[in-house]
Amino acid sequence: MARPDSPLAAVGSGGWTGGARQLVLVDGGPAPADVDGALAVVSAADPRTREALADIAGKAAGLVVVGDDALAERIAAAISVPVAVPAPSGPASGPAASGPAASGAAASGRAGLPEVWAWLNGRAALSAARHADRMAELAAVGWRHLRSAEPGARPLTAWAAGQLGARVRLVAAGADPDGWRGGDWAAYAEQCRRQAPAPVPLDVPHHGHVVLVDSAGAVLLAERAEPWEPGEPELLAQVARFAAMAAWADDVRGQEMRFAQAGRRLRAAALRRLMDGHIADARRTLEPVLPGFVAAGAGAVALVEAAPHEGPAVLSVAIDRAAGGRALIVPVSELRAAERRSRQVVVVHPGGARELEALLEAVTSAVAGRTAGGSATTPWQGIGAAVEAAEHAWASAAAGPGEAEGRDGRVPLPELLGADARGWAKRLLQGLRENDDARRAELLRVTEVTLWSGPSKASRLLGMHDDTVRAHVRAVAEAVGLDAADTVHAAVLYLAVRLGALPDPVTVDQRVTLREALGHDGARQWAQGVVGRLDTDTRTAVTSWLRHGRDATAAGGQLGVSQSTVYNRMARARQATGLDVTRHPGQRLEMALALLICDPAFRDEALGGPALRAADAPAPTPAPAGAQALVIDTGTAHSARVYDYFLGGTTNFPADRAASEKILAFAPSVRTASRECRGFGNRATAFVAGRGVDQFIDIGTGIPTSPNLHEIAQGVNRFARVVYVDHDPIVLQHAEQLMEGTEEGATAYVHGDFYEGPALLDRPEVTAVVDFGRPVALCLNNLLHFVPDEDAYARVAALVARLAPGSMLTLSQTTTEFHPELVAKVVAMMSAGVTRARARSREEFARFFTGLELVEPGIVCASHWRPEPGAAVPDPREVNALAAVGRVVG
Repeated sequence: MARPDSPLAAVGSGGWTGGARQLVLVDGGPAPADVDGALAVVSAADPRTREALADIAGKAAGLVVVGDDALAERIAAAISVPVAVPAPSGPASGPAASGPAASGAAASGRAGLPEVWAWLNGRAALSAARHADRMAELAAVGWRHLRSAEPGARPLTAWAAGQLGARVRLVAAGADPDGWRGGDWAAYAEQCRRQAPAPVPLDVPHHGHVVLVDSAGAVLLAERAEPWEPGEPELLAQVARFAAMAAWADDVRGQEMRFAQAGRRLRAAALRRLMDGHIADARRTLEPVLPGFVAAGAGAVALVEAAPHEGPAVLSVAIDRAAGGRALIVPVSELRAAERRSRQVVVVHPGGARELEALLEAVTSAVAGRTAGGSATTPWQGIGAAVEAAEHAWASAAAGPGEAEGRDGRVPLPELLGADARGWAKRLLQGLRENDDARRAELLRVTEVTLWSGPSKASRLLGMHDDTVRAHVRAVAEAVGLDAADTVHAAVLYLAVRLGALPDPVTVDQRVTLREALGHDGARQWAQGVVGRLDTDTRTAVTSWLRHGRDATAAGGQLGVSQSTVYNRMARARQATGLDVTRHPGQRLEMALALLICDPAFRDEALGGPALRAADAPAPTPAPAGAQALVIDTGTAHSARVYDYFLGGTTNFPADRAASEKILAFAPSVRTASRECRGFGNRATAFVAGRGVDQFIDIGTGIPTSPNLHEIAQGVNRFARVVYVDHDPIVLQHAEQLMEGTEEGATAYVHGDFYEGPALLDRPEVTAVVDFGRPVALCLNNLLHFVPDEDAYARVAALVARLAPGSMLTLSQTTTEFHPELVAKVVAMMSAGVTRARARSREEFARFFTGLELVEPGIVCASHWRPEPGAAVPDPREVNALAAVGRVVG
């Protein structure tokens, strides 16, 4: 063997081509054209070949000289390319051991040219097959790694190291590899990077290193002492390509994780805003990701826990798919820092409880181990309590059939009560104000769960010690002067705690009592749904049992029946109502509350004791230091609050409800009329904004009800500018909700009156927002039936005269057109009990649009003005209101 330090010295035992691209046989004559970069196999016995050896050596990557070892040595000394000779037969490493000489072709033990050529080609074929196998295996390894989502390229470099017998590693951009001895590493790395984006092998002489670069700027470094065979640099290049794809996939996954985390935080922030009562702010946050979500006005809430083998991320994706992207999904870990390891997610669905129930059924049945509980459909203003109701429902589902929590799907009583009830609760709970907000919230939450579930179960549900749970309840009960061990006391405390968890009312009626709060129509309906199913004997037994502190013997003695008869009647009560008052604490509290509402004798006796007498009328809350008192007469019915009651709102008081109930008793369709007039205002606003008008003045705003006018207008055009005008002090207190518009638009509230006329439009608060040189929408929706005088036409005309061409007038009002007898009676009742009112005929209504161009469909019933496609449209005799939109022409 000539030149033993040559890579070809190992011919026959592994490295047989020294990096040559192909084999070329030179069998006499000059160098062939394809000898460039090839391994040339020549015969020393051919004189023509010997004459051409210098030319061949200058082009080939290496020589295999067959037939003359001495000649091979002389050639090796004269040229710079590697030179090799076949090894002799025998045990030594070389061709004789496995190929050419084994054929017995040369008596001298040396293989001839044909045998060497055949052997080398056979080795080439085996190497090509091995290379193909390696590339196929690499493809499988590479794609499997990419699909696994495992970060980094370690599986790829480990596979390459095992296949090539080399040290293979990925060197980050700008880093130096450990143990590098090949000179200026930065220069090699930079040379590789200049070859990007396609990774190209770079041979580093004298050290047997190959360096490759990927498109991410990192460098793949492979090192081994042995020479590289053909195809191995290509294999490394392919490893680098997969490493580049893995790095790209890591970047994409990283970005997706950051985007997903930002999305979760955004949704969590929006849910917090909803729970805090900041509806407009939540709408602004959610509109880009869940268009129209807040505009639904109400929704249902569910708490869903992932199966033990999955996380909340997988569960969230499943829920989102089932909901068609319409639900607000927030992991509990994003809502509460103390529950970072929670597998639960909160789901808020605008479609309501029935649709959410079907969704939960599909999600929980798809994977064993998932559990869920949902709330009733609730307006956004009560969504905080709905979240708590969903938590209780989930606890019931998770506890199993033997420990059901007993929620029967009815809307919780606190959500049905008016703002005055929350004011009563705030006054009763003011003894807790010495605690900070976090401590107060914890006390209320623990007390509510404990009163409902009992101390033992509450401690398990809350993850707290039994003594801690009891101490929390005791602290709250002592602060309000009640005894939590007494059922009626506990029921009143439970109601106050549930109300205290809702957003504080804007107005706290310092005079309202618990009796008055429980006189709410919603409360009566709720209670009737509980005790209305009981026959007289059963109801009397339950009442007596509660009155005697759950003592069946004493109750039987009063009723003249045995103890067993009392318990039998309690069992009948359970069958009739679904409430197990003897064993379930929370259901017992609901029964006590229902009796307080429906049974005057029970209520009078219960509230007659000193503790409950004080709880019935708590002391007024002190005014904040420096605050100016705003006089609000809650003892007299007001049109805005009556209208709020008709719409199902809670910003109303006993006087408002009493006046409303008289009207509803005569004409229940007034609720339908109120909803349809509200619906017309929403549709008209969207229509006007869609026609390019981006300035709105809403006179007679009323108590905010989501979606408010600015939410609709800015939902169509985020640059819309809105001014609200109302003279009611309670609307002024709600003005903060009316000021939360888009950053690009503007909203303002003016405490003013329709009767100010054009002077109202000149007020600085108005002109700061509205440019009267451009079109303006003047909205007088549901207002003019409270302007009964004949000068109403002149007042409207004076306002319209200030508007530029292209402006719009939207107007709705009660009419005698469809059901004159009923409307006449309702107007009389409104005038006598609330405020002066007047209904107008079609002709009278049309006079407001004198000089204006009516927009299609003209003057129609409010429910028939451009109704939503597929929406149910009530009969005009149930609505009794006209509506129209007119355009100011130049």
